Formats: sequence, C-alpha cells, structure tokens
Amino acid sequence: MVPLKSLITVACTMALVAAGALTGPIVAHSDQVAFGPDASPAEVAARITAGSRSLVVMPDGEICGWGGTLQERGTPAPEPECFWLPGGIAATSISAVTHAVAVGADGVAYTWGSIGSSVAYDPSDESYDVARPVKLPAGAAPVIAVSAGQMYTAVLTEDGAIYTSGHNEYGQLGDGTVVHYSKPWEPGWPSTKVDADGVVFTAVAAGYTHTLALSDEGKVYAWGADESGQLGPNGAFDPDADFDTYGATNPSAWMVSTPVEVPLPGPIVQIAAGYSHSVALSADGHVYTWGWNSYGALGIGKATRFSHVPVKVNIAGV
Repeated sequence: MVPLKSLITVACTMALVAAGALTGPIVAHSDQVAFGPDASPAEVAARITAGSRSLVVMPDGEICGWGGTLQERGTPAPEPECFWLPGGIAATSISAVTHAVAVGADGVAYTWGSIGSSVAYDPSDESYDVARPVKLPAGAAPVIAVSAGQMYTAVLTEDGAIYTSGHNEYGQLGDGTVVHYSKPWEPGWPSTKVDADGVVFTAVAAGYTHTLALSDEGKVYAWGADESGQLGPNGAFDPDADFDTYGATNPSAWMVSTPVEVPLPGPIVQIAAGYSHSVALSADGHVYTWGWNSYGALGIGKATRFSHVPVKVNIAGV
C-alpha cells in the first residue's frame, strides 16, 4: 500500500514537470521538491504553491517564483526569481491564486498581487506587487497558516482563530455577512474573524468562493457559496432544485455565511477546497469529496453532476 501523502507529493511534482515549470533533475521527498540542472540539498524547496504564478519557499525562507507577476516585478517572470519578505523576513509557508499570501517567521501574514489580496493599497499604484502585512484586529495571535482564495484571503492564528478579508459576495469570509467588497484596497481595510462559536481550528483552505476549515477535533467546517453542494449536507444546496434554471440565475440563494459542519467519517487530517468542490483526507488514509462533479472532480465517475453528500474515492492500492 502506498502512503497517500506520497501520492499527493508525486502528483504535485509531476504536474509541475508536465507544465514545463521545472527543468533538470526532480528530487521528491515527503514534502520537498528540488529543481535545477544540478540540484543539491541546499536548493530543495520546502513548500510549493501555484496560481497565476508558481511560488516556492526555500529552506532558508527565501521565496522563489515564476509565471505571473512577482513581488516588485510588474511583468511575468519566465524563469525563477527570488526575493525576501519586507525587511528580509523569512517565509514559512505560502499560498497563491491571482494574489499571493505568505506567513513570515515574525508571525505576520504578507500579501501581494491582484486586487482582492485584501491589503490596504491603491490598485493604480504599481507597488501593489510589493508584499505588505495583512491587517488583523488588535490583539490577534501570530499567524501560522494562510490560504489564498479567489479575491479573498484566509489566515489561521496560533490560538485556532481564522481571519478573512476581501470579497464576500457569497459569504466566503464566514463572519455572518454577505457584502460585495468591490474596493478591498481601501485604507484600513480590516480582516474579520470567522464566527466559529468556540471551535478551535487547525487548518484553513480557501477555494474559489467557499472556505473549508479543520478543527482540533478532526471535524470539517464549511461556508460560502454552495451552488454545487460544496458545503456538504448541512449547507444551502437543494439537490431537488434545477440548477440551470434556479441556481445559475440565483446564486445568492445558495450560500452560507457562517461555518456549518460537514459530517465525515473522522477524524480528518487534511482538507482542500477547489473551484466548487471539496476534498478531505481522513486519519485512516481515505479521501472524501463532495460538490461539483461535471469534470469528474469528485473521482467517482461522471454519472452525477453534483454530490452534496461526501463520497469516498476508491484509489487502487490505498
């Protein structure tokens, strides 16, 4: 039996190779990828992410990236370029879509990229590609994890709280409101705390317009858009409604602005949020998926377009 963690690592590595993003020898470890014609242990990347650009965090905390615009660079970088967070601060983890957000060794989240990265800046100012701190409420604990959604950001602090900022037209910020934040760059734009009702979180995953979170008890919570059942059976999705005539024209009717629990065989140890589907990995090594399945994203064939009930993916040898 192949450990599922290894399968995930190899899949990520091979995807980069297939996309032509990496050249030279590839050395895969449990969570590391080395790149370059003469890869050495010192050149092993500790964390990877990909959105409109590809980014890696090196063991010393320097960030290297290529593809879409990078920090302090207004045009795409066809080859890897490296930089530090402001003040030479080392990064510990990173996430990116159309914008990027990274955790600094100082316990601060830094973000840069397109508007929607939810940091106070003026989009007419080209300096928006310079990493700046994500504004958190006074007294917030140090940041330990981040996740970039489509035009919004989620950060996890060491006390188990989640703070979100950016666009919120589908309730993806999880604070009980639904507001289209059309100008997330306004001065003093704050992050809001997710209405968790006492739940302590250990992980967060931002999707396109929905968010997943993992609790310290191994439970999964979800909020945001639910037009495809990506929030699970306790969300707003109606499996008996006609999506083409109702959901597509009334997406605001299918959303939840505060966390709802997704019933899963537990405990869960890892989560991931896709465009309109969700994925969870259980402690016993099984993968569960739910949400949109038009392209076979759930791993259960194409017999159904949606599944708001989590289904187990059958992977040979796992």
